[in-house]
Formats: sequence, C-alpha cells, structure tokens
Amino acid sequence: MIAIQRILQTILIAVLFTGCSAVRLGYDQADHLGYWWVDHYLDLSSDKSRQFKADLKALHAWHRQTQLPEYARLASELSARMGGETSSTEVCDNIQVFREKFDLLSRQSVSVWARLAQHLGPEEINYLRKKFTQEDKDWKAKWLDADLEKIHNLRYEDWLRRAELFYGSLNHDQKMFIQQSIVHSSWDPRISWERRQQRQQKIIAVLEKIRLQRLSQSDAEVELTLVIEQLLNPEDPKQAGMQRKVIDEACMNLAGLHQRTTPRQRLHASEKFGDYANDFRYLTRSR
Repeated sequence: MIAIQRILQTILIAVLFTGCSAVRLGYDQADHLGYWWVDHYLDLSSDKSRQFKADLKALHAWHRQTQLPEYARLASELSARMGGETSSTEVCDNIQVFREKFDLLSRQSVSVWARLAQHLGPEEINYLRKKFTQEDKDWKAKWLDADLEKIHNLRYEDWLRRAELFYGSLNHDQKMFIQQSIVHSSWDPRISWERRQQRQQKIIAVLEKIRLQRLSQSDAEVELTLVIEQLLNPEDPKQAGMQRKVIDEACMNLAGLHQRTTPRQRLHASEKFGDYANDFRYLTRSR
C-alpha cells in the first residue's frame, strides 16, 4: 500500500487514455509496472519481492479473466454512443461505472497489500517517508508555488492531449471551451496539498501499526480497507466538497466538449472506443 491510488490504478492506466497499440503492450506488463511502482517507494529486498511479484501476477490474472470482458462491453457501448449527443448525466453515469471498477480492483487487492505490509521493516517505511518528502518538493513547486497562469497552462495541456487522443485535432472554439472550463474549475491546489499530506500520514501510520502490532493477515486487511476508503472518500469537509464539485464539473465539461464536436471528430472517438473494445477482447483471449 504505497502511493495507494497510483499503484491500484496501474492496470487501469494501462488500458485507458493510451494509444491502442500501447494498450496491449501496457496491459500485458501491468503486474511488472505495479511492482516497479512499489519498489520505487519501498526499495524491496529480493526475499520480500518474490511473494509480492507472485501476488501481483495473480491479481493481474484475476483482472484479465473477470474484468476485461466487461471493459470490452463498456467500450463497445461507448463506441455506439459517440456518434450522437450526450448529457452531463450520461457522462456522470459512465464516470461512476469506472469508479466502481476501480473500487472493485481496490477491494480485490487488499490481501496483496496486507501480505506485503506484514513483512515491511523500519528501513522500508523510512525509505517511503523519504520518497514522499522528495516528491512533495516537486509537487509543491509544480502546483502550490506556481502562479495561476502556469497552473492553468499545465492543466490545459493535459486536457488537450487527452481530448485529442479521442477526437483528433480540436478547433479554436473547442480549445477555448477547455481553457474557460479550467479557469472556472473548483480544483484548489491548496486543498489538494492538504489531502496529499493527510493521505501520506495515513499510509505511514497504518504500515507502522501493522508492523509494530504484528497484525495478522485478516486484521491487516481490515486496517487497510479502512484506510483505502478514507483515501478514496475524504472525511474532511473541504476535501470532500472539492472532490464532489470537481466530479460534477468533469461531467458537465466532458458533455460540453462533446456537444461542440463535429461529425468527423465523433466518428474518430467512436472508432477509438471500438479499437479499445477489440483490444480488450484480444487481451482476454491472449493468456
């Protein structure tokens, strides 16, 4: 359980927002990517690596067998819808489906993180602390200390890249819509910084508790499940409020951009999701 959202999302990142040829390669390497992320934060010894690699491989196999067929179905449905109009409600429904998929992956992986956490010593946890501190400096410089114009530009470039992956090149009016959406966004780097710090503190605290109290597998799973829920659904009113607003705005903005697309761009998006569906079907059969 290290930088928990990033690690748990490794498999999903491998199949979303990437070029179609990269989906197959990325997904087939997802367990190795997951291990790389964990080792980056913990610097695992070889004896601790072996079991964890085996657990990640099993998690990957479960995901391939049980989740990819559903991904193929969802991608096919989205492909069929891309040619027509869409509302913010429909976009929110799609976002909720992927959130549920992520939640399912989170729950399925708890036993993996619990087994790893039971074998961590003070050296790995201290290494994690140092990594958090190092990355905090970069995050703070990029988002907290930067001026508003730079922040807007960074977010615009990221959104534009993702949008053009699906729709192809955007025109001036579409780009202006993205820029205005970012200007009026409820995302606040100060609140995100607070959440980041609290998230790191919770991760360190639960790892220390599992180590010092020598919790059993079942007790460790209970502790980690609670922390994962807190990480995904913040208790702090400011953080929870911003999360709700950002999700609502994403629904409206994605629907608004789609409504501004041309028939050619919608065809491009439809074909893109169709390619994803084919890739998911191929990956389901490939092992």
